[in-house]
Amino acid sequence: MELSRYFEGYEGDIKENVNSYVSEIRNFFKTNNYEEILKRKQLKVILASIEILKEDIASFDYDSTEGYDYLSTLLFFLKGFLGQLQDHSRKELVNDFVYIYNELAAVLRAKPSYLTETNQTNYEKLKTIMVELEREMANLFGIKRFDPTTNKFIDYITFDIKNLNVFNYILEKYPYLVNSLDINNIPLIERVLNRYISELLRYVYHPNLGPIDDLIYFEKVYKTIIASDKIKLDDSTRKVLLTTLLDTQKKYKFDSNVQKEKFNYFIYNAIFATKGQFVEETLDDLNYKYEIHDKFSSSINLESKYIISKFKKMQDAPTVDRFILTFDGKDAKEIDDALSISEEDGIYKLGVHIADPMHFLDRSSSLYLEASRRTRSLYMGNSCIPMYPSEISRGIAGLNEGVTTFALNYFFDIDKETGSLIKMDINNKPIKVNHNMTYSEFDHILKHGTDDKQIEDTIRLLNEVNKYTGAIYDMSDIYKVFHHDNFQGSGETTIANAMIYTNYNISNWFYKNNLPFIYRCHAEDENKIATLESLKTALEELHRDSNGLINIINKLSNIYPKAYYSTKNTGHEGLHLESYSHCTSPLRRMPDGENSMAIKKFYISNKYTDDDIRRYTEYLEKCASESNSKRSTLDDYEANSNELVRKYKRSQI
Repeated sequence: MELSRYFEGYEGDIKENVNSYVSEIRNFFKTNNYEEILKRKQLKVILASIEILKEDIASFDYDSTEGYDYLSTLLFFLKGFLGQLQDHSRKELVNDFVYIYNELAAVLRAKPSYLTETNQTNYEKLKTIMVELEREMANLFGIKRFDPTTNKFIDYITFDIKNLNVFNYILEKYPYLVNSLDINNIPLIERVLNRYISELLRYVYHPNLGPIDDLIYFEKVYKTIIASDKIKLDDSTRKVLLTTLLDTQKKYKFDSNVQKEKFNYFIYNAIFATKGQFVEETLDDLNYKYEIHDKFSSSINLESKYIISKFKKMQDAPTVDRFILTFDGKDAKEIDDALSISEEDGIYKLGVHIADPMHFLDRSSSLYLEASRRTRSLYMGNSCIPMYPSEISRGIAGLNEGVTTFALNYFFDIDKETGSLIKMDINNKPIKVNHNMTYSEFDHILKHGTDDKQIEDTIRLLNEVNKYTGAIYDMSDIYKVFHHDNFQGSGETTIANAMIYTNYNISNWFYKNNLPFIYRCHAEDENKIATLESLKTALEELHRDSNGLINIINKLSNIYPKAYYSTKNTGHEGLHLESYSHCTSPLRRMPDGENSMAIKKFYISNKYTDDDIRRYTEYLEKCASESNSKRSTLDDYEANSNELVRKYKRSQI
């Protein structure tokens, strides 16, 4: 290609003998004569280097023994020189680099089917050059090319995987993907904004505002792209984004002021971000945005007081005849599980006693509806935003020492020699906990003993039966990495294993009897795996494995998805169990409470009709969906609020 078109306005000696400059600069690179390169005019080196790339890639010979090491060095120098040019000068060279990129891709696709040692060396060198072009040149010039395969990859990451950490990694390593156009010449950020608006409308038009997980995700992706210094948002694109937001703000009408306020909050947040003015969020902002209420309304507080007064006589009720202990961390806010155990004729008589807050509630009550909306308690450092008012969760429904309260009592007869489950039974009767204890006390007594023989015998037997309760599952290595509730000591492990044992046996009973229940599922998504494999094959055919996308797909394929709630049992891959559920933490998780209602109906009373099965299935499906739809949001709230607290503490130092 004629280079003189670039030299207009420059000295005459640069405009002459262009071909000799190319030969000269190539020779300097081949002989590692970098001092002479640095002596030459920058523009001269830039233009000659571009022509060298074009010529040498076009004539690339896989069998050449001369080698192509100098091209990588050339690219390194070229990147440095280009960085010193003005933006408008760099933009003049975009077409040349697109041309080089396309030629390089064609040569990679044409590699010999059988590679000799020389072939392989040259092929690897060519892949290295491609990496440099993709990482540096495409980003430097804001190249936006439609590529069906890589475009499908970035769309799948953004709109299907929906993992912010993965998206951020792609943006950091391969910004040219995020900065690409689709087949209709629409940039990714416009497609993200359209999805954000769609999720916002779904959220505000929902009768009770929700679900919100996808809305928060796409808001974060949108702001991440806007804020990135690796994405070149030109003025025309920014103007399109602002126009879309402003038109949306004027277009929609709402039945309530709450809907309008929420809608405007998210729209104006996006408008400020698009203008590059990011609004710093306070804890109050987070509470408003995520619909988190750290306090309960006066109406719900009054209802709680009424419930407490209604059950005053409960303290006189007969209780389960067991020596019952609780074990928790020293800062536990809600105590909802307890244990008892004895040994008779070679059989461990294990009792797992679980708080029963649903015993005090009516499904039509405001208190119940508020707990359903919250779905679970939130924990931020030493503070807690409970699912129920503290008078309920830490009071009347909590398993507090010396206080009578209702519980679901699970009884397991376990063979001392074999560990096999001989019999399981459940009742719903009041209990009175003898002592509230900690994990550290469990460990200390197990090692050193205590003067209280009942406590010591109970802890000793619980430690013995642990080898059987812990043997029913096998936590996979990958699940351990991503599971946040890793057990720290003997006491904590013993109690956790007893709860897993309970959750497994109850869920298994419901599964085998085909009765409605909320399962805790953890299964590989076969459709996701198939899609990832398809993308991997397509990228391999294009020889795009050099840029690391294949490695990302391999990692995504081997990371388990998050566990989720469902009335359809698919097993729990992370624990290697055919069925699993959550039943043992009803004070801090709503699905546990809903499952307690199913246990009372179908196991304890054992009186139900086909219509009961249908109604419970529909209701539990709704509860599972509600909890699933808020999981990411609640996790995000906990992380954000904890970070705000840390910032505040640092500012006080």
